[in-house]
Amino acid sequence: MKLCMDVVDLYDWPSAGSEPAYAMVRAIAGKTLGLPLDRVPLIRPPRRAPRIDLPDCPIRFSLSHCQQRLLLAVTLFRDIGIDIEPSQRAIDIDALANCFMSKQERRQYAEAPSATRHVQGLQWWTRKEALAKATGLGLDLPLRQFPLPASPAPIDVVANGPDAPYRIADLDMGPDYLASVACQSDASFTVRWTQAYAY
Repeated sequence: MKLCMDVVDLYDWPSAGSEPAYAMVRAIAGKTLGLPLDRVPLIRPPRRAPRIDLPDCPIRFSLSHCQQRLLLAVTLFRDIGIDIEPSQRAIDIDALANCFMSKQERRQYAEAPSATRHVQGLQWWTRKEALAKATGLGLDLPLRQFPLPASPAPIDVVANGPDAPYRIADLDMGPDYLASVACQSDASFTVRWTQAYAY
């Protein structure tokens, strides 16, 4: 499977840890760059997105795991972020909303039907966290300064990041999980679910 600039490749594992994703990143980078796996250095800076530590490396990736699901997103040249959450996560979403939503977003969130507000709020959170990861700033990104539209349905929107526009899309993970991916781009991108053994 060849990496493309306008395609985000997604991998999904039943795993509670991140090591399968890092192994896949090394395999993808090794094949793409023509390097042995032990020559693909991965670094994981505190409070920042992990990356391949090679000069001018075109490969960008992001991973997220929760409970027994692990997601990996990979593309070329464009910064990327992904987040997954259990749809019934036991969390005070109203309190969380005060931390990451702008005033306008909180008003829109408050108007959502009470029966769907929890899931809608969590989906909003996955979009924001995917954006934060894509910028490379993680939770140091002041999320309230980057509002996103309210939508109980999957979205494909352009968000203004701190340094560039980002496209955000929700992913269909079935009823038990919510996930979103953000990619540095002002144009639509294709999501391609890829088998882990394709490399």
